Amino acid sequence: MPDPWPAPRAATPVEATVSLPGSKSLTNRALVLAALADGPSTVGRALRSRDTTLMAAALTALGSTVDTTGEDWVVRPGAFDRDAGVDCGLAGTVMRFVPPVAGLSRGSVAFDGDPHMRSRPVGEVLTALRSLGVSIDDGGTGSLPFTVRGTGAVRGGRVVVDASASSQFISALLLAGARYDHGVDVRHDGKPVPSLPHIDMTVAMLRRHGVEVDDADPDRWAVAPGPVLAVDHVIEPDLSNAAPFLALAAVSGGSVTVRDWPESTTQAGDALREILARMGCRVERVEDGLRVSGTGTLEGIDVDLHDVGELAPAVAALCAVASSPSHLRGIAHIRGHETDRLAALATELGARGADVVEHADGLSLRPATLNGGVFHTYARPPDGPRRGHRRRGGRRRPRREHRDHREDLPRLRRLLVPSAHPRGRPGMSGRYSEHDHEHYERPRRHTRPRTKERPRYDDAVDGVVVTVDRGRFTLLIDGTRVMAMKARPLGRKGVVVGDRVRVVGDTSGAVGSLARIVEVTERLTTLRRTAEDDDPVERVIVSNAEQLVIVTALADPEPQPRLIDRALVAAYDAGMQPLLCLTKADLADPETLLSTYRSLGVPWVVTSRGGDLTALRDRLRERTSVLVGSSGVGKSTLVNALVPDAGRDVGHVNAVTGRGRHTSTSAFMLALPDLEGWIIDTPGIRSFGLAHVQPEDLIGAFPDLDEMTGDCPRGCTHGEDEPECGLDDAVTAGGRTPSGCRRSGGCSPPAATLRTDGSTDRRTDGGTGGPGRY
Repeated sequence: MPDPWPAPRAATPVEATVSLPGSKSLTNRALVLAALADGPSTVGRALRSRDTTLMAAALTALGSTVDTTGEDWVVRPGAFDRDAGVDCGLAGTVMRFVPPVAGLSRGSVAFDGDPHMRSRPVGEVLTALRSLGVSIDDGGTGSLPFTVRGTGAVRGGRVVVDASASSQFISALLLAGARYDHGVDVRHDGKPVPSLPHIDMTVAMLRRHGVEVDDADPDRWAVAPGPVLAVDHVIEPDLSNAAPFLALAAVSGGSVTVRDWPESTTQAGDALREILARMGCRVERVEDGLRVSGTGTLEGIDVDLHDVGELAPAVAALCAVASSPSHLRGIAHIRGHETDRLAALATELGARGADVVEHADGLSLRPATLNGGVFHTYARPPDGPRRGHRRRGGRRRPRREHRDHREDLPRLRRLLVPSAHPRGRPGMSGRYSEHDHEHYERPRRHTRPRTKERPRYDDAVDGVVVTVDRGRFTLLIDGTRVMAMKARPLGRKGVVVGDRVRVVGDTSGAVGSLARIVEVTERLTTLRRTAEDDDPVERVIVSNAEQLVIVTALADPEPQPRLIDRALVAAYDAGMQPLLCLTKADLADPETLLSTYRSLGVPWVVTSRGGDLTALRDRLRERTSVLVGSSGVGKSTLVNALVPDAGRDVGHVNAVTGRGRHTSTSAFMLALPDLEGWIIDTPGIRSFGLAHVQPEDLIGAFPDLDEMTGDCPRGCTHGEDEPECGLDDAVTAGGRTPSGCRRSGGCSPPAATLRTDGSTDRRTDGGTGGPGRY
């Protein structure tokens, strides 16, 4: 290929159908899981590229065999019992995914790659592995080169990482976690994780291999120890690579069809459908795949690409030829890729005449006339991304030293585009237009706002949040489903399902429209939980619910009384009416469990598959109820029966663990047909910490329990290790049931439960008498 390569130019609208190679992200994840599996497997339609062949070579060096000679790659797991060397090249997935696998080896595995890779971040993965018991020698640099010295096993367990630089830090630990002695429980602590769809991809692939993954809580992913089943994969087309072809249709006013576009996928590239629709293209599914048709005119777009940063180059190119201004934000993390992608885009688009301004976390583009010329490509300089630079006036200024201009992006930008500084852009003061009310306040910065005038939002309308998905909120406004995002003044304030909100912007509900949530009204109730009792972070998971429905199976899986007790405590703490819903009565007699709770006065209903739900419907009528229960209890089946068009996925109970697979990953609010009520389905839970509940608040809800504690010593926490607690008499008497609950219709758990869990720092035992968690 000649250098520079003469790019073709479309003189007429392009009409084409294209077939794409396989996804690199899916290929490399499939290879890692196949190498860890309990038998041989095949990866069909694998992408053949440098990154994937490096992954195949790395896994073969460890002891597996990856045969890449055919169109379908065959992987045979082997013993990781040798010293090895791994060439990472420029592949971030090899540098980050393979070390957690190498920790299972009995040899020393040395990692290195191209010089440019030595500045890419991997320290969080290495630090996490050390905390899990893996020996790593990196000379204290937290980067390539480094050596992993394995012992044949990894202890595993809980680990905290800051994955704000790359979602691959999370995926790397999850992929190998099932082979660790205690699995792995990964907690993210830092700014929001970028590219979350890639973590969703990892979780989905793990579950397909029979690995149990709990991702019900935000910023936490827990992989249970166990075998990785051998599974054959057929790799989907790489949807991110569809961007230039679909962009060609959008710009030329033609039509391009991408074959075999999956109906459902975890690939980030699937977001192209929404982005192109918002820019004015016609997007439709056809028999061959996905067709995009352009009009020859593109509308500007204001979009947060935090979760799909890999699409930023293609979207920026489209915005450069759009007919109205565009703002791309949330993509500071792509500065840490193989090069500083934001600087590269600003430089090259600016050199072609684009009116582009580079910000800390994105780009702003205005309509301009473009010209031809040479596009340069980049690799990160060996001395790191920003070494020798300092901040001034919103731009980076290099030291006076001789460099290759292709590697010195700020300097090249000044050489090619003297007017690219924000001060040279009329109408663009700093980061955003002065009329963009969304950005008047800066909740994450300790700087003065740029104006004393605040937006009044007199035109805001009321809505209710029915789903939350990776920073996007589905609202109901006068019966219309509207997609929305949080306005910047809300900062990190959480918005959850059930919230009543005020909304501005496009509330039409049209495809591609996006409104903004500018206010969350006062919550009447909040259901809170923590992942564990010692977790200091409590989370509001649902708001404004009046009733907590505790869904418990009578068999398959077995009932968990301690989970029921904790859910009751959560209901009383939240000010909600509890309702015990027992499912699968066709498999077991409910009387044994009901005998425990009937005396407490807790309302209850019993259901069975295909049975009459009249009693339950009566309890749900004219109320907002939230359903909570462990996975596998039949909660999704119940929701489908109550709301026929709900379409909730229904899973199966694992025959070994007795637990169900997660069939939903976020709360979801649904209207009950003809009952003027609402139900909120929540993901299956495995743990329900109550660190946020204070015993005195719970006891204060019941006058007779409150009276019993009158003789407690000062500072009594009412826990089981407290001497002379006033509740001891009630426990001795057999768990006296308090009466006269101050909350309507509510009654407390037995006093004995308060004595064992009163200090809210005791871990549950899963109802089995042994250690564990829900």
